[in-house]
Parts: sequence; structure tokens; C-alpha cells
Amino acid sequence: MTEQKASYLTGILCQYKKDFLSDIYWDEICGIYSITDQAKSELDRNNINKNKITNVLAQRKCRGIDIHSQITTDKTGKNGDWTLETIADLISQYPSPSQLFDEALLNLSHKADHPSNNISIKKNEAWYLYAYDAPSAS
Repeated sequence: MTEQKASYLTGILCQYKKDFLSDIYWDEICGIYSITDQAKSELDRNNINKNKITNVLAQRKCRGIDIHSQITTDKTGKNGDWTLETIADLISQYPSPSQLFDEALLNLSHKADHPSNNISIKKNEAWYLYAYDAPSAS
């Protein structure tokens, strides 16, 4: 049974389900993801890493890459429909400083219907641009 709850990563109200070892979120920005209690505990101590993981999952969703990620601290592989990914693996997918602008433009290109059309970005979609204020985002 699902209920409404703020997404752990984005804070956006979404569907939520408590599973045996993790929380599952249906987030409009990050897509469907699951996070173990141990991973939450680790990310609670490092907001910058939490934001980086949010950006990686948002980038996938924006580009139409449909992966159901389970964020863990130590396990990788597959578990049914879930792709188990460690915090370190996800952070390693975050663009380098020299790649950020190119990646943000690629994300924007997926929002454009035509090259000459205007692109509107909602406040929550700032994650597609790697635009967050790390100290105040939570």
C-alpha cells in the first residue's frame, strides 16, 4: 500500500511505500527509486553527496533512462526489477566540473520540442541543470 510523502532526495510530495529494508519513492524528478535505511543515514551526514545523487537520478529521468535504482551502501547488482547501486557508484557518475555545463545543456535538449522553441524550467526541474544550493537544500 502506498501513501503520500516527501521524496527523500527532492522533497517533492510523491507516492511512498515502506519496504522491508528500504523506502520506495515515485518521484517526478528522480523517477522510481528505493533507498536503504543505512544509505539514508550516510547521506544525512553529507548533503552534498545527497544532492549529487539527486542530480544523477534526475539526469537519467530527464533523458528517458528508466532504471529503478536501489541506493545502498555496500551492494551492487540486480534484485528483480531493481538495480542496486552504492552511494559511491552513483557519485562517480556525477559530472566533473568541466562537464557540468555540457551535461546541463544535454538535459535541456531533452526538454526542447524544437531547437528554436523556448524551454521553460519549473522550479523543481533545476535538478536537471545541477542547480541547487547545497547548504539550504534538504
